[in-house]
Amino acid sequence: MTETLEVAYRVQARNGENDISCNRITLRADLHRLFDAGLFTFSESGRVMIRNPKSPSFAAYRQLLRNQQLPSLTFAWVRATIALP
Repeated sequence: MTETLEVAYRVQARNGENDISCNRITLRADLHRLFDAGLFTFSESGRVMIRNPKSPSFAAYRQLLRNQQLPSLTFAWVRATIALP
């Protein structure tokens, strides 16, 4: 559902800095919050990397995110932002 989607920034945008399309990724609202909290990120190959929090309540998210990979176009955008300062 599009109502549950939010824009996350690979490199935090401040005062318009890094507020460019290749720095944005659309995530479900709950995943956006987990991403901003640093509980998962994306590798240079586009795979989801889980930070392995010990909380039992994260178990369902760990299962959801395990072995996930970004779609190719999204991966290209995320890969471009990895190079941003």
